Amino acid sequence: MIFKVLTYGSILVDESMLFQGIYSTTEPKLYDSNTTIESLIEYREFVGKILGQSKFPRFDFSVENLKKCTLTKVMLTIQEGELASEQINNN
Repeated sequence: MIFKVLTYGSILVDESMLFQGIYSTTEPKLYDSNTTIESLIEYREFVGKILGQSKFPRFDFSVENLKKCTLTKVMLTIQEGELASEQINNN
């Protein structure tokens, strides 16, 4: 199974903290392999418009930090009853 995780360099990014900055996590969120940074930005901008970005300026900061990140493909496999993950080439 191929998924994507949010990264900044070699750091796995904690998506819930993007409004404060770029923080690492040991439990990244898994995204569908078709997800793009652009689609994540569009979603955040959509939510910001619904909630009123002027009332929630953290959405702007969240989007700016998201633009600094990339989505890295990972492959998850189950080996002898255990879950294993492996980063794969983005190409």
